[in-house]
Amino acid sequence: LIRTILAYIQNKTKDSTSEIVKYLLMCLQCCLWCFEKVMKFINRNAYIYTAFKGSNFCTSCKKVFGLLMSNIVRVGIVNCVGSFILFLGKFLVVLVVLALGYFMMSKDETLYFWAIPVLIACIFAFAVAHTFFSVYEIGIDAIFICFCEDETKN
Repeated sequence: LIRTILAYIQNKTKDSTSEIVKYLLMCLQCCLWCFEKVMKFINRNAYIYTAFKGSNFCTSCKKVFGLLMSNIVRVGIVNCVGSFILFLGKFLVVLVVLALGYFMMSKDETLYFWAIPVLIACIFAFAVAHTFFSVYEIGIDAIFICFCEDETKN
C-alpha cells in the first residue's frame, strides 16, 4: 500500500524539474522494496520455525531472526547455492521438454509450425517446474533452520 502511494506520488511528480525530489522518491522506493524483501524472507522463515517448534509467530520471528543473524555467512551460502541448483533444475526441465518437443514435432510432415506448440509447452513446463521446485526450496530452508537450531543447542 505504501509503495503504491509512493508510486502515485512519483507519477504525479514525474514532470517536476526538481532532481532532488526525483532522487529522494527513487531512494525511498528502493528502500521500501528492500524492506519488503527482508520482511518476506523473515516471514517465510518464521512460519517454518512456527511449524516445527509450535511457538507463536512473534516469538518465532525473534528466534529465527537471531538464528539467521548468527549464521549470516551460512545463510548466504545456502541461499546462493540453493538458488543456483534450483535454477539448474528448472532449466533442465525446460531443456528436456524443448528437446522432446522438437524431436516429436519435427518428424511430423503435416505440421508446418512446430515452434509455437513447443514454446507453449516450454512455458508450461517452466511454470510446473517452478511450482515443484518452490516446495524443495521451502524444504531446504526448513532443514537449514533445523540445522541452525541444533547447532545452537548442541
